[in-house]
Formats: sequence, C-alpha cells, structure tokens
Amino acid sequence: MTAELVRPATLPRLALRGPLDDWAERLAALPPGLSAAPDATLQQLAVRVDPASPGARAVEALVGARLPGPSSCSTSPDGVDVVWLGPDEWLVLAPAARPVPVVALADAVLASGGTVVDVSAQRTTLRLRGEHVPDLLRGGCAVDLHPGVFDPGTAVQTSIAQIGVLLVARAPGGGDVMLVVRSTFAGALADWVLDAATEHLEDAEHLEDAEHPDTTPDAQEPS
Repeated sequence: MTAELVRPATLPRLALRGPLDDWAERLAALPPGLSAAPDATLQQLAVRVDPASPGARAVEALVGARLPGPSSCSTSPDGVDVVWLGPDEWLVLAPAARPVPVVALADAVLASGGTVVDVSAQRTTLRLRGEHVPDLLRGGCAVDLHPGVFDPGTAVQTSIAQIGVLLVARAPGGGDVMLVVRSTFAGALADWVLDAATEHLEDAEHLEDAEHPDTTPDAQEPS
C-alpha cells in the first residue's frame, strides 16, 4: 500500500482591511472646507526608554528625529513622527514605505533597559484637513486650538465624545490635524466626525442666510 501525500488546498490571499474602510466613502464626501483621510498603513511602535540613556540617543539616530518633550512631536526628514506619550514613553509612526528597523531599535533600547512594542494593529489614524477643522474639533474636545498655541509640532492626548485620541498638529492654524485612535474606537470617532460635520454645515448655512438675507421682492400675482 502506497501512502498518498495530501496537499492542503491553497487558501485565497486575504485583502488587508483598515478599521475605517467601511467609513471611507462617507468620509470622502464631507462638505467643502473639510476632508478626512483614514490611514491604517503606518508602522506604529511604542518605545519606552530612559531619555538620558545611551539607548535614547540610539533611538534618535535610528529614526532620524529627536525624542520630544511633553505635548510635542518631532518629525524626521523621511516623514517618521515621534510623539511624546509620557516621561519615558514615545509613539513612533513611520510610513509603510520607510519603516523603522524594529530589531535594531529593540536592540538599542534593550541595552538601556527599555522596550519596543509594535502597536500598528492597535491604533489607526484619521487625517483632518480644511479651514473648518478647528471649529469641528472645538465642538468635541477641550484642547486650545488657537494658532498661537496649537502650532505644528504640538501633540496632545485628549478625548472626543468620550473617545481617547491623540491630536497631532500638522500645519499652522489647526487646518491639518492627525488623529490617532485605538482601532476598536475608530468607527465611533468617524461617526462623530460625520455628525459634527453635518451640524457644522447646517450652522454655517443658517449664518450665511442671516448675514445675507434674500431681499428679492416677492412676485405679485397678476390682477
């Protein structure tokens, strides 16, 4: 009797999906002056290391950006962001096309008693752009979004509609903000953005009507 080799069936290649894929079409249809772009492709690494240690200097050399202080973010020439989370904790966000070498980073911080954890699947991002972004966010969080305070390089942890988020300022005036949110709450955040954008559009239309009332006389019916 000859044994027959049974080969497993070839499984179909599964398409990668982001936490906000089901919201993408609606987010792309926001009113003028406001856009929202989900991005689930960023490499995200939680780094903990003594900021005064050699490991911290090695991290800065590997990512190409300094480890910033409280409520701030630094960015490398290659577009790698380093966001402050705590006295010895940072979140590194790197483009998928230019990921940070995780093994080398881990070796660098381990030598100084630190840790590196890949949290790419734990969080996702939503980029808000447009002139109405500050007004939209003011309706949901208590962060001071004044241009003199919330300038590029600012990164703060707050909550929007009771959802914990990280806000990262990208441009002066608050018109370009990246929101970092845990994947399990991303849908709730997207729903809030959609609802808030609709309310903001309605308020803007009412204000426009009040400032520019229709003064055209009503047409008289023929006698």
